[in-house]
Amino acid sequence: MLVCRALDGETAAFGLLFRRHGPGVHAFAQRRTRSVDLADDIVSAAFEKGWRGLDQLGAAAGDRFRPWVFRIAANEMASMMRSSASRRDREHLAAIRGELATDGTDGAARSADTESIIDRLDRSASVSAVLDALGGLSVRHQEVIALRYLADFSPGETAAALGVSRGNVAVLLHRAVRALRTELRTELEETS
Repeated sequence: MLVCRALDGETAAFGLLFRRHGPGVHAFAQRRTRSVDLADDIVSAAFEKGWRGLDQLGAAAGDRFRPWVFRIAANEMASMMRSSASRRDREHLAAIRGELATDGTDGAARSADTESIIDRLDRSASVSAVLDALGGLSVRHQEVIALRYLADFSPGETAAALGVSRGNVAVLLHRAVRALRTELRTELEETS
């Protein structure tokens, strides 16, 4: 079992875990953030924390590695999004005050929303609408939908990643999908 070998300090075993699960974590993070660069950062941070915290998972939990590392990635994503939201709030406040935020590379002024506008142009309207609506949900609802549908986790894997029972996943998923439908309706009404 790769987890046992990695726990014994075999870095090649952890490398195999990374090669096996890294692409899925990256796809999951990219769908949620709509950014390849952020997804790269999330994967890097998730597997680094996974390597350092592997003993917390334990040798007997090799089959739980996938949901565990996805949970770490989801936590990293939430942390990055919180700090990103704080940065956007600071940039918005600076813009209101008449101060221009810069991107730090060439000193050119940049809007806080430029990247998200470009991302929206690159995707179909329906996918963009769903992802925008997903962003309006609670973190818990975002997690259950992302793990179950974007990461294609089974109900059992979703339960393990969230630390809840399979029955609780069904309830959370039902509520999250209902909230997503409501959010989509609201966005459609606002654009009409």
